[in-house]
Amino acid sequence: MKNKASILWWWLFSAALALFPVPAHSLQGWFEDGVVFLQQQEYQQAVEAFTQAIRINPKMAEAYSNRGIAWKGLGDIEKAITDFTRAITLAPRLAEAYCNRAGMWYMLGKWDKAVADCEKVLSMMPDHPYAGNQLAWIRATCPDSRFRDGAKALKLAGHVADLYPEPQYMDTLAAAQAEAGNYSEAAGTQEKLITRIQEHFPEDRLAPYRERLELYRAHTPYRTPETELQKAAAQEPPVVKPAKKPAGKPAKKK
Repeated sequence: MKNKASILWWWLFSAALALFPVPAHSLQGWFEDGVVFLQQQEYQQAVEAFTQAIRINPKMAEAYSNRGIAWKGLGDIEKAITDFTRAITLAPRLAEAYCNRAGMWYMLGKWDKAVADCEKVLSMMPDHPYAGNQLAWIRATCPDSRFRDGAKALKLAGHVADLYPEPQYMDTLAAAQAEAGNYSEAAGTQEKLITRIQEHFPEDRLAPYRERLELYRAHTPYRTPETELQKAAAQEPPVVKPAKKPAGKPAKKK
């Protein structure tokens, strides 16, 4: 009797596996793999991993946002913007998606849209360094004078640099100081920045910082050349890191 019960149990278990197979990889697993691939700059693998996560849960905004970063790494700006926009639609308070989309607008020279996305983040998170820094850089260096504002740039950049005294934020602060007409302060900030990073950067990477320093010494503000609209893209993009349980529930099987 016990043997027959065991056989029946095994048959039922096997039938259940056939009808409802255990997924080869979980939602969490695909999401974590995608983050690792992003960190390793393996962008095609990252796209594939986040796509698998999205197939399991089509409403996982974080996966769309991170896949957008991977598309950007592959040079497909249109797909990147589409994914960032989808993430924002699903999660209107996901700051990373707004920041990353702002970077895309910046690269395309769509200043109004870049400003709008940065301001949206700051309305939710006033101390957000990426959004504050990006908006300050636009206000200080934008080739289109309609979007420059030295006073606003200085306020934003000063706030970010006070909270996060990192080299990229000091660079923006110097540009803001110059746009506000404080050239001596701008030169001083830039000199401190160069002193801080010169032991870690090769000379070719120091060249743009030195060029801006010479501009400030000559009482000239910096303008982002239209051929060099990659400052936002060069910054480390804000990736949504895996949590113990990713936001959102897995999609129900139909």
